[in-house]
Amino acid sequence: MKESDGGKIIIKVYDGMGGKGIVVAYRDGHEVFVKRKSVVCTLDEFELNHPAIVQDYVRQHPSLEAYSPSCNTVRVVTLLKRDCSDVLIIGAFIRFGVGASDIDNLSSGGIAAGVDVASGGVFDTAVDYAGNVYSQHPVSTLCFKGLSIPYWEQLVVLSKKIQWQFPFHKLLGLDICITDSGPVLIEINSEPDMVALEMTYGPILLREEVYNEFKSYDLLLNEPSRNLKFCTN
Repeated sequence: MKESDGGKIIIKVYDGMGGKGIVVAYRDGHEVFVKRKSVVCTLDEFELNHPAIVQDYVRQHPSLEAYSPSCNTVRVVTLLKRDCSDVLIIGAFIRFGVGASDIDNLSSGGIAAGVDVASGGVFDTAVDYAGNVYSQHPVSTLCFKGLSIPYWEQLVVLSKKIQWQFPFHKLLGLDICITDSGPVLIEINSEPDMVALEMTYGPILLREEVYNEFKSYDLLLNEPSRNLKFCTN
């Protein structure tokens, strides 16, 4: 903890989902405290009952910190093409914590906005898991319109590089934090939440190249998707 950024570490239950089981341990003076959601206890009072992963605290880019002090990660969903010729970025969104939460997951009370995969520009509105729409962050009141993800090109390169390392997992959801010096991988999800992706980014099969890859993998599971037609100019 002495060597971590800001005297903080993240403790994550290894099989947790949706931000569940994540706690933050931090030093205040000579004492160490542990925060789980809004509940704080001393290190002596804290009990860890499951195997966990300990990670250094990552300090995010100031432009994202301004929206929320939680680690506001970008979820990037990658797909290895069937012929292994390329990696597609099939969608992306950025998540923001709300209130005093250290967690940005939608299922844990956060909000999220889609990100244009070509430019890194954030969509004008965000949503929560109930489908409520926000043009600005509910606490900081900063508008999402005009926000761009710093180091977007580097993030895309990193995402594709990671997918190449996992040819046995054709589809990955990557959680990436943007720092002052560039993107940092936080977590790899082998079964990413596609509902959250389409809530924020939009229907992924509307992109013809994504549709064709899903078709090649025989992932078009219903008649409407199999009969989808694309206009050609």
